[in-house]
Amino acid sequence: MLKVPTFVLGGLLILTGLAGYLLQDLGLSLKLTGPLAANAKLTLSDGNETHKIDLGFPSSKAAGEQAYWLVDRLNTTYSKDASQANYIADQGSDRYQKKSFWYASSKDETLDALIQDAENLKNFNNPDFEMIPIEWSTVDVNSSTIKFVYKNEVGNAGPVTLQVSNWKNIDIEPKPKRNAKLEFKKSRTALIPGI
Repeated sequence: MLKVPTFVLGGLLILTGLAGYLLQDLGLSLKLTGPLAANAKLTLSDGNETHKIDLGFPSSKAAGEQAYWLVDRLNTTYSKDASQANYIADQGSDRYQKKSFWYASSKDETLDALIQDAENLKNFNNPDFEMIPIEWSTVDVNSSTIKFVYKNEVGNAGPVTLQVSNWKNIDIEPKPKRNAKLEFKKSRTALIPGI
């Protein structure tokens, strides 16, 4: 049996935690408690580029559906194009330049519904696939969390921020002022292996 001194294992855990913290992308989480205000504007900025997030077309008051639309619109109409352009630039094409971009995800019921929605779309033309309809009005009705992540592909200095014009149904304390900016940060949870 291989015997490894505990100080070596401890040192490896500390290094793993530090590496995880230093190498992670910047992120920002928002907790939604219902539909955003109709006039709300969410603007992402990295100091060089800005992107206004499309709020989508929620049909219910469920927080999970609003989260779905924010994630869907950001990822399918913006992040996908930026990621594909970066891939083409990496392959040597001079038609595209690399750029940094944002993407989003969620958790709990909202994430499960996002995954099911993607499966439904992927298998739309497959006659053997049984689609599972999603009743968005029942998904994370009272609370849903969105995690925005910034992929700094070109070394922008930042700061990376999210500006919100109306904080209705965004659970954050203390409540920021209208048009306040929240800054993206690294998550300290990456340090857990080192503790």
